[in-house]
Amino acid sequence: MFREIFTTLERYYSLREVVDFAAFLSKYNRIQGSSDLERAMMAIVDILKDLGNIQLNTYVYSYSERYGIHLPVVGWDVNECFIEMVKPSKRIIHSFINSKTCVVAHSPPGDVEAQVVYVGEGSEENSYRNVDGKIILAYGNPYLVYRIGSELGAKGFIFFRTTSPGNSVPYLSLFLTPDEAKHFTAPAASISHSEAQRIIRYLEKGEEVTMRIFVDSIFRSDAKIIVVEAGIGEGEKELHIYAHACHPAGTVNDNISGTASLLELLIAFNRAIDRNMLNIPKEMRLTFIWFPEYYGSLPYLIEKVENRNMKIDFGVNLDMIGEKQEVTGSTLNIIRPPTFLSNKLYESVTVASLLNTLSLNSTFSNMQNVLSYRIDIVPYDGGSDHDIYLQFDIPSIMLNQWPDKFYHTDQDTIDKFDPIIASRIVIAIGAPLYALATGSIDKTMLSNIIDAYEKFLQGYSKMKRIFSTSSTTNSYSSIDHEKRYKYIGPKGIISLRYLVNILPRETFSNIKDIINNSFMQFLFTRYIPLSLMTSARSLNEIRELIENEYGVRIELDKIKKMIVYLEKLGLITAT
Repeated sequence: MFREIFTTLERYYSLREVVDFAAFLSKYNRIQGSSDLERAMMAIVDILKDLGNIQLNTYVYSYSERYGIHLPVVGWDVNECFIEMVKPSKRIIHSFINSKTCVVAHSPPGDVEAQVVYVGEGSEENSYRNVDGKIILAYGNPYLVYRIGSELGAKGFIFFRTTSPGNSVPYLSLFLTPDEAKHFTAPAASISHSEAQRIIRYLEKGEEVTMRIFVDSIFRSDAKIIVVEAGIGEGEKELHIYAHACHPAGTVNDNISGTASLLELLIAFNRAIDRNMLNIPKEMRLTFIWFPEYYGSLPYLIEKVENRNMKIDFGVNLDMIGEKQEVTGSTLNIIRPPTFLSNKLYESVTVASLLNTLSLNSTFSNMQNVLSYRIDIVPYDGGSDHDIYLQFDIPSIMLNQWPDKFYHTDQDTIDKFDPIIASRIVIAIGAPLYALATGSIDKTMLSNIIDAYEKFLQGYSKMKRIFSTSSTTNSYSSIDHEKRYKYIGPKGIISLRYLVNILPRETFSNIKDIINNSFMQFLFTRYIPLSLMTSARSLNEIRELIENEYGVRIELDKIKKMIVYLEKLGLITAT
């Protein structure tokens, strides 16, 4: 039955249409809080409104309001930006005409010309010397650098990213609140790593560098968060497939690839139902959702789960799924939910479907099929809307191609989009979820899939870690190991922006010293809060979860320090 569903969806899924959708939607400059993002979301509604077998709903929220822990974001539109070197030579470096990422999102308008001062990463105030009236060049967190530099009188900001390909212009943002937009006036721009290196070389030789930043932008007070939901079927329970539709114009894999592919999957379902090739599900509702990342998924799930008591059994996050792996250097990652939120039924069936669907080639003797793409199965990692689903106790996997050398740059263009792998991924997700929603999979087969998946995960995880050894030991024997902690704060992601806004600078600096790498930051902002949302846990229990999930042993005193600061933030409490 499953193979018939897959074949039917494949028959009615148009590769030409998904490329057309990708080209069309990527023209919108889909920055959070922008008019273009609102237009892009309504364009999705226009595409879907005439489909006869779906229930189409549009949810509208406000960027000016606070939802959960997420601070409001100022509405923002941009018309023009350019960055010009005035000294030691005169030339335009980047312009908005050619690169929509050259303006830092939510930058105030302005036209400034000033001497450049390089502050490096720029996260510490002692990095700044004589920046009053100058333009700051930095590669650190844009919001943090912008806050520090503005307080010290900087006139403008130029950012770059050390990890981006040399000539690419990175997508960076400030996510200013409406109140901050009233007070900050310095324009901010983004340049390529290679251009930044040229400027730094001039400065290292003692030459004065003068730059001009021009940004023509406006702040908006009425920016809307639009969420589009399309459902097929009936029933009290729902299965969700979702994608975020935001990010700059011209960028495709993040995440027009998920947005356009999900659109075409829904259209394929509608065609198949129209032609009586598939039936409308009666046992569960299959739901497709498009929203702005984080800022759409959080209010949407507050309304669906907390206000309407809807039961959502499982979700799949499609975020960067359409890559030409040989060009971007990426691997398709199946990112699992944490073990304490896993649903083996849905997870095992979707993973089995993906592995089968993406195995297009055979061995030398045609004994069995082999995977045709780079693919891996990894433990829970954050960074997209599955984080929000998990906070509402909804088991959710994320499909993501990573690492992508062109991630969040103006070189994430449609020539790197592979509609074939995108189509196979979304059909491999849509087919088993439809089969489960219609009760079309034999119970014995389901039991066999679950059993095989559990055995596979146990062996696969051990094989990947078998040569690893824990490098840390318990060095904090005086901790009360039996005290348990529970998350009591609002839902949402703890961002550096949030911490900077509510904490004294010294406290923020202390936290930053603890979460001094990406994994520790992930534990503090996502994993530990999520684990305490589901159950009260002791320090030892938290450490055991981390070790079992990631094969890494974290010192108890480091976990204790994170717990102390989460308590100070009022997000957790001892029980």
